[in-house]
Amino acid sequence: MRGMLTAAWRVVAKRSVADWLILAAATVTILLATVLLAAGSIYVDAVTLGGLQRTLQDAPIEEANVEISVRSPPGVYAQNDALVVDEVLETFVATGGSIFRRALSDSYELPTQASDTVTDLIVFGYYDSIEDHASLVDGAWPERASRLEAAISAATADLLDLGRGDQVTVTNRRDRERTVRVTVTGIYSPDNPDHPYWYDDPLDVAGLAQAGSFRTFGPLVVDRQALLADLQPVAVDVDWRVFPDYDDLAINEVRQLSGSVAGLEERLNAATDARFDSFRVTSQIGRILTETDRSLLVTRSGVTVLSIQLTALAGYALFLTAGLLAESRTVEVHLLRSRGATTGQILTMAVMEGSILAIPAALVAPWLAVWLLSMLNTAGPLSSVALTIAPVATPGSFVLSALAAIGCIVALAVPAYRSARSRADVRAERSRQPGRTFAQRAGLDLALLLLAGIAFWQLRRYGSQITSSLDGRLGIDPLLVMAPALGLVAGAVLALRSIPTLARIADRIASVGTSTVAALAAWQVGRRPVRYARSALLLIIAISIGIFAASYTSTWTTSQTDQADFDTGSDVRSHRAASPITDLVAQAAYQRIDGVQIAMPVARQVSQLGRTLGNGAFIMLDAAVAESVVRIRDDLSPEPFSEVMRGLLENRPVLGALPLPGEPTGVAIDVAFELDPLPEDFAAPADIAVDRLAFAPAARLVLQDGNDLLHEVDLGPVPVDAGTVRLEGSLVPGLASDDSTPAYPLSVVDITFPSLMPFGIERTATLSVSGVWIEAGGWEPVPGFTEIEWQAATGRLSGRAIAPSIELMPSAGNGAVSVEIKSGVGRESLPVPITFSIRPAGTDLPPTMSVVVSEDFLESTGTAVGDQVRLSSLAARPLTGLVAAAVTEFPTVDPALAEPVIIDLPSLQMMTYEPGGDIRSADEWWLAVLEEDIAPVASALAAPPYESPGVEDRLTRARTLKSNPVALGTIGALSIGFVAAVVFAAMGFAVSSFVSARERVGEYGLVRALGLSDRQLSAWLSIDHGVLAGLSLILGTGVGVLLSWLILPLVTVTQDASAAVPSVEVIYPWRAVLWLELSVLGALAAIVVTLAILVRRIGLAAVLRMGVD
Repeated sequence: MRGMLTAAWRVVAKRSVADWLILAAATVTILLATVLLAAGSIYVDAVTLGGLQRTLQDAPIEEANVEISVRSPPGVYAQNDALVVDEVLETFVATGGSIFRRALSDSYELPTQASDTVTDLIVFGYYDSIEDHASLVDGAWPERASRLEAAISAATADLLDLGRGDQVTVTNRRDRERTVRVTVTGIYSPDNPDHPYWYDDPLDVAGLAQAGSFRTFGPLVVDRQALLADLQPVAVDVDWRVFPDYDDLAINEVRQLSGSVAGLEERLNAATDARFDSFRVTSQIGRILTETDRSLLVTRSGVTVLSIQLTALAGYALFLTAGLLAESRTVEVHLLRSRGATTGQILTMAVMEGSILAIPAALVAPWLAVWLLSMLNTAGPLSSVALTIAPVATPGSFVLSALAAIGCIVALAVPAYRSARSRADVRAERSRQPGRTFAQRAGLDLALLLLAGIAFWQLRRYGSQITSSLDGRLGIDPLLVMAPALGLVAGAVLALRSIPTLARIADRIASVGTSTVAALAAWQVGRRPVRYARSALLLIIAISIGIFAASYTSTWTTSQTDQADFDTGSDVRSHRAASPITDLVAQAAYQRIDGVQIAMPVARQVSQLGRTLGNGAFIMLDAAVAESVVRIRDDLSPEPFSEVMRGLLENRPVLGALPLPGEPTGVAIDVAFELDPLPEDFAAPADIAVDRLAFAPAARLVLQDGNDLLHEVDLGPVPVDAGTVRLEGSLVPGLASDDSTPAYPLSVVDITFPSLMPFGIERTATLSVSGVWIEAGGWEPVPGFTEIEWQAATGRLSGRAIAPSIELMPSAGNGAVSVEIKSGVGRESLPVPITFSIRPAGTDLPPTMSVVVSEDFLESTGTAVGDQVRLSSLAARPLTGLVAAAVTEFPTVDPALAEPVIIDLPSLQMMTYEPGGDIRSADEWWLAVLEEDIAPVASALAAPPYESPGVEDRLTRARTLKSNPVALGTIGALSIGFVAAVVFAAMGFAVSSFVSARERVGEYGLVRALGLSDRQLSAWLSIDHGVLAGLSLILGTGVGVLLSWLILPLVTVTQDASAAVPSVEVIYPWRAVLWLELSVLGALAAIVVTLAILVRRIGLAAVLRMGVD
C-alpha cells in the first residue's frame, strides 16, 4: 500500500511538472478563491466593528457611555455602590471599562442675597479620582478634618472671586436653619475639559449651570466622607459614569450587549429598596448598538451578494481550468487505462494533485486575507474617511477556507473522473465537437433562468434580500441573496446560445471570401464552438460582475446624494427661532447672507386627511419661487416641476388693497375712538372687576408684500375719547444696523381693531380712520385712501356671547372712514376676544384652492387631476382643493409616514384670512445657495441674529451618508470584486489560450509549412481570440447592464435596512466600464502577443514528425 501511494505521488509530481503552467493558473485561482471567501467573513466583521467604534467615538459623550443616577440617603450609598458595580461588571463583561462616581449635595444659598430673591446657589460634590483628571493651580486637595475643606475649579474661583484660604458661609436651601462654613484649600483646572470624565457637564467644566432664573455655582469638591457624613445631608444625588472599553468588543457580542444595557435600569430597580428613589440609566448605547446590528446585516447582505457572484466566477474559472487540464491529459489517461489503471486510481491521483494545491491555500488564505484587507487602511473608500479596521482571522474564515478548498479539490477531480470513465477513442474526442454544451442540450440553462426568475420575483416581492421573521427580527434570505448570482450565471449561460450561431454565420461569410486568415479563424471557431463557449462564459461572467460592482458603487453614491437632497429639500434649510427678525423682513434678512440666491418661506403641518386615508403632510410654500429652490429629482414629478408650480399659481386669490408707494420703513394711521358712556342706571355686579366692563381696542395693520404674503404690524392701543391720534408702527423692528427690508411693494389689506368683549353689558362706540401714512425720510400721506371703497366686518366669534356688530357710517365729507360699533356681550367668566375690521373692497376669493398631491393619494381616493378634494383639517373652516398636478414623492416627506400635499402659502393665507385670526407664517426657510457658499451660509444661520435651532444643508447631509463607515464597507467589497473579476478573466483566458495552442501545435506547424507567414499566423491568432474577446465583452456588458437594472433597485437599501427614499436610480459609470473593458482587452492582447511569439518559435520539422492531427 505504501509503495502504491509513493508511486502515485511520484506520478502526480511528474504530471504537475509537465503541466506546470496550467497548474500554476489553477493554484492562483484556488488561492484567490479561498482568500475571497475567507476575506468576506473577516471583512464584514472588521468593517462593522471599526464602524461601531468610530460611531461611538464620534457620538456625544452622554450617548456613547452610561450614566446611572439615584437620589438616596447617604446611609445606603455603600449598598447602592456595590449593587451598581456588580451590575455594571456583569453588563459590560464583554468590553470591560471604568467607573467614576460623582455625588452632589443639596443646593446651598450663596451669601449676600435677600431671602425672597435667592437665585445664586452652590453645591458640594465628591468626584472619584478627580486628581487624575485635574491639576492643582494653587493649594492642596481637601482632606477630612475638623474644619470643612473644599477645592474649587479655576472657573468657579473667577466667577465667585474666591482664592485659596478664603472661607464661605452658605445656607442649606431646604433647611435655612442649617449653615455651613467651608474653607477653600485648593484651586484646580481640568487637564482636558473635553475628556469624557467631565461628561460635558457645564457645572463640572465651566463652574456654572443655569436653569431658568437660578444659577448654580460649584462644585465645592470635598472628601467623600465629608459629603456623606459631615454635611449631614438628607439625601445625595449620586452618578456612576460608566465608560466601556469598546476596543475589546467582538462583533458577535453586539446584540447581547445591547440587550444587557437596555435591561440595566430594570435590574437595578428590582434589586433596590422601594422606599428610596429609583435608579435612572441615561445612555444611547442600546440605540447605537441596535442600529449597528441592523447596519451589520445590511453590509453583510451587500458583501454576500458580491461574494456569491465571485464564488460562482471562481468556481467556474476553476472548473474551466480543471476541464482544460483533463483534456490536455486525455492521451495520458487513456494510456494509463490501457496499462491497467482503474478509474479509482486516476481519481485518487487527481484528488492528491488537488490537495497539494488546495490544502496550503486553505491554511494560508485567512492570514493572506487579513494582510490584504489591512491595505484598505491606506487606500480605498475606508481610508477616505480615516476609518481604520483591524481584520482578524476568525474561526468562520477558516471554515470558509476549508469549504473552498474542498470545492476546489472536487472541481479538479470531477473532470479527471469523467475523463477516466470515458471509453471513446482519443481521435474521436478531438474531432469536431458538438455545437452545443451538455447544459444547453439538457436545457439546464433554461432551468437556471427559471430559478433566477423565481428568485427575482421573490426579491421584488419583498423589496430587499433582508426580510423580517414572525417575531420581527431581520435576517438574510438565502434565496433572495442568491438572486443576483443566479441572474448573473443564467444570463451568461443563456448568452452562450448565441455563440455557435454566430460561429456558423462567421464560417459561411469567411468561406466565400478570399482571406485565408479569416477563413482559418472562422473554421477554427466553427470546429470547436464548445471550447470557445466555455472561455467566453468566463469572460462574460467576469465582465458582468465588474459592471455590476461598478454600477453598484455609482448607484449607491448617487442614491446618497439623492437622499440628502430629498431630506433637506433645498441647498440649505433653516428652522425659525425666536429672534429679532420679523416675518415681514425675514426674506431680505436671509437673502442678504453672502451666497444666498433665493429664500423661500415654508410652513408645515401634519394632520389627518380623512378617516381612511391616513396622515397628510401639508407643505405650504411660495410657488412663485419654488422651482428655483426645491431640489426634486426629475423622475419624482411626471410633469416638469416648473409646470407643477405654475398650476398652483393659476388659482391664486386677489385681495382688495390700498397700495403703499415707494419703499417705506414705517406706517401709521390717524384714528379716533369715541366710546359711549355706561347708562346711568347700570349697576356693575359686585363679583366682576371694573376692567371687565371696559371696551378699548388696539390697532393693527395687515400688509401684503411683493410676494403676496400677509403680515401683521402692531400699532399699539387706541386711546379712548382722545380725539384723532396717530398710531405708528415700524416695518423693520429690532434690526439696528441692518439693511433688511420688506419685500416691496407693500399694500394695506386690512385695518383691524382687536379687543375684549365687555361682560354683562354691550358698549357702543364710533371709530374713525382719517388717513394712512408712510415713513420714507418723513411722514407722507398715502394717496388713494379717500378714493377706494372700504368695507367693515367682524372676526370669528369664540365663546358664548351676544354677537357684536360694525356698520359703515355715511361719509361726513372729511375723507374719514367711520364705523359704528356694538361690542356685543360676553357671558363667560373668561374674557371673549373680538376683532373689528375696516378693509378695502375688491377681494376675489375663488371657490377652490389649487393643490398638488401624490400619485398614491389619487389612487387611494379614486380622484384624478382636475378633481376637487376636501381639506377639512387645514384651517378653521373647511377648504376645497382643486388638484392641479400630482407628484410621485416630495422632498422632506417620508411616504411611509404621510402623503404630501403641496399648497401655495400666499394662496392659503388669503383663503383662510379672517380679522383677528392667526396668519399662517413660515416654520422654515428653504434657501437656494451657491454650492461653494453652503457651508458658510449654514454657519451664519446658527449665529446671531438668526440663531436657528436647526440648520440642514444638503452637502453636509450627503457627506454624512457617504461617510457612514459601515456602509462604505460594501463599497470597499465592490472595489475588491471589481479587481478580482479582471484577474479571474485574464487567468482563465490565459489558460484556455495556452491549452488550445498546445493542442493545435500540429495545425500551426502544418499551415506554416504550407506557406503561412508569421504575420498571417499572428493575424490568425488575433482574429481567433479577438472575436472571442469581442463577443464576450459585448455579451458580458449586456448581461451586466441588464442585471444591474433589474437587481440594484432592490438590493440598494439604507443602513437601517429600509428602502431608500427617493427610490434608487441605476447609474452606469460608463467611464469605469470602459476602463474595465480596456483592462481586460489589454490583458488579453498581451496574452495573444505572448502566444504568437511562442507559436512562431515552434520548430516545423519536430512538429511535422509528431504525426499529430
